[in-house]
Amino acid sequence: MIGKNGVYDFDASKLILSVKGTSLTGAKLYDRLLVYVLNSPGLYALQEYEKVLKKEYPEQILNKYKDEVSKMAVHTSDRKNYAHLVSLLRKMQQMKGGSKLVEQIVAEWKIKYKNRPAMMDELRKL
Repeated sequence: MIGKNGVYDFDASKLILSVKGTSLTGAKLYDRLLVYVLNSPGLYALQEYEKVLKKEYPEQILNKYKDEVSKMAVHTSDRKNYAHLVSLLRKMQQMKGGSKLVEQIVAEWKIKYKNRPAMMDELRKL
C-alpha cells in the first residue's frame, strides 16, 4: 500500500532482511528498503544502504540525514561529536541537492546554537 509520503507504507519491524539486505538489494526492491531505512532509528541502516538508495531517492536520504543530525545536535556537547556532525554534513554535501540543504542547516545552527563556541568552530571547518 502506498502511504502519504509516496512510498510503500508497512510495518518495517516485520521486514526480514538477510545479511546486509541482500534479499532486498539483490531483488532491487529499493522502495521497500527505503521504507525500512526511513523507519529505522539512528544512522546505522541509513549508512548501511545509502550507496544503494541515494541514486534513486536522494531527497528522502538527505531528509533522513537532516532529521538525524538535527537530533544529534540537540544532545551533543563536546568537540569530538561536533566534528562527527561536520563529517556527516560533508557527506550530505556530496549528494545531489545536499549543498543547499547543508547551507540551510548550518545557518539554522549558527542561530540556534550560537552559545556553543566549539560547535561554531567546527562548523567553520566545513
